Amino acid sequence: MVLVIKSLSKKSQVEPSAGTPWWRLLIFILIIAVLLFNPWSIRFFIEEFVTGKWKADMSKFGAKVNVFWSKINPFATIREEYQKQIAFAAGDYFTSNVEKNKKEPLGVFIEKLEASEKYYYPDSTIDVWGIISAKTISDQINITLDCYGDDQGGSFSETNLKKGIVDPEKYFNIDLMERFDFTCKFLPNTFSPGSKIIKANATFTFTTSAYQKMYLMDRTRIAALNRESKDPYNEYQIEKEPKAVSTNGPIELGFGLTNTLIPIDFSYESLMPQIGVTITNRWDGYVVSLENLTIYLPAGMEIEDPYNPNSTEVNKCTYLQQEKPVREEGMNYNVYTLRYPQIYRNISTFKTLFKCRLKTTDPAALLDINYPVTARYARVIAKYNYSIEKSLIVDVKCPEGFSCETPPQMTPSAYLTSGVDLSQ
Repeated sequence: MVLVIKSLSKKSQVEPSAGTPWWRLLIFILIIAVLLFNPWSIRFFIEEFVTGKWKADMSKFGAKVNVFWSKINPFATIREEYQKQIAFAAGDYFTSNVEKNKKEPLGVFIEKLEASEKYYYPDSTIDVWGIISAKTISDQINITLDCYGDDQGGSFSETNLKKGIVDPEKYFNIDLMERFDFTCKFLPNTFSPGSKIIKANATFTFTTSAYQKMYLMDRTRIAALNRESKDPYNEYQIEKEPKAVSTNGPIELGFGLTNTLIPIDFSYESLMPQIGVTITNRWDGYVVSLENLTIYLPAGMEIEDPYNPNSTEVNKCTYLQQEKPVREEGMNYNVYTLRYPQIYRNISTFKTLFKCRLKTTDPAALLDINYPVTARYARVIAKYNYSIEKSLIVDVKCPEGFSCETPPQMTPSAYLTSGVDLSQ
């Protein structure tokens, strides 16, 4: 044995770069010697290979090596912390984009509305001009403009309503941010003498997005904390009531989640909270109509069958229909849409669209067992038509020395076909 080691040692000295290093061969020979002269070792290895237990033991050994290496390897530590943050926050482009734009002035604004003159005569054309600004972060904006006035007392009743001629009447496909002006003309003899209220109206399509954070924990872990009189929120430094975050704009989308710390049970179906989606009007205008509403729930979580006794508000939950699951930014989502979004119209204050019970379908997809707490996000995207307006007062005066009587009014189409120059 000594001769073999010496010869190997000499060989390694002569040829240091050739073959296997001498110390590795030495370790191998020592292991073989231990196995040959230790009956317990032979019995152990036979048992391991016959039963197949060696695979599990090697897996455990490999896991322990990885843990040890992560402790001494700074790059692995950084990577682990990064993955931990990803697992804890589960953030993505959608949530960061919503967060970034929760205070941005998004939407369509009538910045200015002014009359071209201090006062007008009944037989003159009344010109009003304004400036529109628009900003979006997602879909293009389409805008329809309108203007009208009231000839009697500002009641704006149908009989007293006077419609103006707008230029341009429509603006399509506005991307990101744009600013433009518009004009509104009222034909001669539209108004009788007096102070008249003129209103400019802009109706536009817009999209608002929101997300709701929820925390998930293994039910057994929560029970263990409770037995030790420990608060999970304090123990893991998580928010007690995370609020839904909505992009800025005409409306605020909200999630009515009854419990944001959800215990997940791997043995039985978990009792899940209710979720509701709300619309709050932020501006002085109103939601003309809802075009579509899409809800994204993390994979493993679905909306309970509305006809199940555990569900709530059966009639409204039946408005939801499940679509094909999607994968976005590395995360899987179950998707729901409203069947009849058009029934939600003329929302000027607050509206709850629905409130339904959630259920778990795949606990393993929801919960990351490598960490005590897993954060998941529910999303909602609403596309709708919104209407805003701005008003001003114009004075219509009768020339001195004249008695003004409002003559019969020509319609806008009659003036357009008569060749009258409205630019004068």
